[in-house]
Amino acid sequence: MNSNTVAIYFNDLVIYWSSVMIFCGALAFLTMTLALWKPKNPRSAALGCFFPLTILFSFLFSRLIHWYFNMEQYAESFGAGTFSSILPAFTRFSIGSYCLPGVILGICLAAWIVSKLGYVTSAGRLLDFAAPGTCLLIFFIRLSALFNGSFIGKRPVTTISFLQRLPFCVTVTDSAGNVSYRPAIFFLEALLMMIAFFALLSFFYNYRTAKMYYPCRSTGNVWKMFLISYAAIEILTDSLRTDKPLMHFTFLNKLNAYSAFISIAQVAALAFLLIVFFYYYVCSIRSNGFRWKHAVALLLFLACIAGFGYFGEYSIQRYGAVLSGYLSMVISLFVAVLLCRLLYNSCAPELDYYD
Repeated sequence: MNSNTVAIYFNDLVIYWSSVMIFCGALAFLTMTLALWKPKNPRSAALGCFFPLTILFSFLFSRLIHWYFNMEQYAESFGAGTFSSILPAFTRFSIGSYCLPGVILGICLAAWIVSKLGYVTSAGRLLDFAAPGTCLLIFFIRLSALFNGSFIGKRPVTTISFLQRLPFCVTVTDSAGNVSYRPAIFFLEALLMMIAFFALLSFFYNYRTAKMYYPCRSTGNVWKMFLISYAAIEILTDSLRTDKPLMHFTFLNKLNAYSAFISIAQVAALAFLLIVFFYYYVCSIRSNGFRWKHAVALLLFLACIAGFGYFGEYSIQRYGAVLSGYLSMVISLFVAVLLCRLLYNSCAPELDYYD
């Protein structure tokens, strides 16, 4: 992705509009977290340490992941060789992009460090307050694609003229001068993340302090709801885009034959979904005992993975089964998220509140 829309140009300083949007997202993240941060004994040092670490680690991880899976793109501008482009990748930003799961990993690591320093009782508690703001951060990150031409759909819109404009479509001109109208997938994900933001905000105020049966913790549940919401949205929308960073292993070439049709963002999102599901699954069994419902939930979840994996993404990319593939993905992802929520409810049946 090349950011080619300049907002500010002064001497050697070049700031792109996409960078301005990402800055707005970071500002929204900080503001929302501050607005929600109201513990009994507020300690400004916690957020004062959390915010800089979040910015640092999110930048490092998101850029590093994108660099690893797109070395050829960086080598074209910064020189050939496996590691010759890694330093310019972190100092020159006119080339390349960022991998969104790296942002989430950076936030998690920052919260863990702050908890180890003793500023908060647990990393999960801090992540709960940061979850709604992270939705806003992703909302602005996706909207930044408006200025750099990335994250657009595969199939052009040719029949409905009303949709051939923003925010529905983006005008694309190829090298031969042909004009096409591609779906603005970045706007779709931004819209879905805004819906997730309001849903997560409602969950935050209603269930953040709900008692949980042992061994499920009472902190970190808002963040887990964010993870499954983001995972479902990312798996679906990343499948629609034309320029997704594919899974290309530099040192494990044999895996490329099996991962060439999926993106690193989809794999990371699936990992988030699996972690949350099996966390609540194990907690539900340990707190309630194994019941037939747990067996049904596990079988349904595995069927959901097959639904949005093989019957969804694989059939779309390999066989072009677009309608049936995306329908399978939507239904499977919805059921997977619903199963996670039902398992959460089984760990907190009374919904008593305390802080």
